[in-house]
Amino acid sequence: MFEAFNRVIIMKLSLHIPFCLYFFGVLNPCSAQVVSKTYSSAVMQAFIKGQTYAVLTSDDTFNKWFQSTLEKQWTVNSIQFISPSRLDSLVVSDKNFFLFVQAKDEKTSVIHLLTGDDLAKKKEFFIVLSQGGYKQSKLLFSAGTSGSKVLGSFRYGPDRAELTAGMLECEIMLSLFNQSLQAVVDKKIRSVVKDSVKWVITDENVGRLRDQTLLINHAYYDGTIALEEKPLVSEKVLEDYPYEYLVVSKDSVQLLFDESSGDYCYLFLYFPSARIKTEDDCGDIIMYDPFLKRILYYEDNMSGPWFEKWKMKQLISLVKSNKY
Repeated sequence: MFEAFNRVIIMKLSLHIPFCLYFFGVLNPCSAQVVSKTYSSAVMQAFIKGQTYAVLTSDDTFNKWFQSTLEKQWTVNSIQFISPSRLDSLVVSDKNFFLFVQAKDEKTSVIHLLTGDDLAKKKEFFIVLSQGGYKQSKLLFSAGTSGSKVLGSFRYGPDRAELTAGMLECEIMLSLFNQSLQAVVDKKIRSVVKDSVKWVITDENVGRLRDQTLLINHAYYDGTIALEEKPLVSEKVLEDYPYEYLVVSKDSVQLLFDESSGDYCYLFLYFPSARIKTEDDCGDIIMYDPFLKRILYYEDNMSGPWFEKWKMKQLISLVKSNKY
């Protein structure tokens, strides 16, 4: 499945600053926030009361992945799967919400529902959750992902992901999407959404890391993905980790996910834009439990993409103080 995503490539990406545009195409700003709307916002209140539809694409292989993944991960509300042909009749109601995958036409820059051709060309895509409405028949697919009707979105870049864990990373982000929405609804979060969601997710789950083996992707460790000739996760940083960890290849990640019985969690460094930055909010540090299908740790990756010593110390302090 997904040969276009999982094809083995032996290469070294040295992401020096002048050449960081190697990762092409940015549709939204470098913000790692997946869900942006508060509990009291009109769109969130409509979401709680409304019906959510997942829009399938024209690609059968992708549809099988999309449907099976959502059936495992999406618990915040009920979801129905529809073909694109049903959009015209459903999108006009603001009681309906749509979870869909969009990409950009390379010639016209028009945003459209993901196609098999997009997948074959390994184009980046966005998964978006948006409200319907009278004008949405023309505005549902849009380059802007922060409008008043958009509950949240995230970017997936096949080129980078094929060096690490492929579509497993997209599955992890759908899990984070679901968990973030659940946190906003359950805790009635009314301000500073991302910081509040991070606190809820981490506070409820981070203590589980004590009893699990942390899987470190070899691409983060061996310099396959590097910036300023530094791997994203170094041996010196891992020496500070007091619990079990294992550096594994991409193929082993999938096997361990499939066989997981609660013994493993996975370190995922998410970058929300095509460019890897060295300052400010560079993305997220996410730790995911494939058995529970739950994010255990969620934190901004500040001051560069590396998982540095001070970030490791912050994590360990939280693990030690947390009782789950």
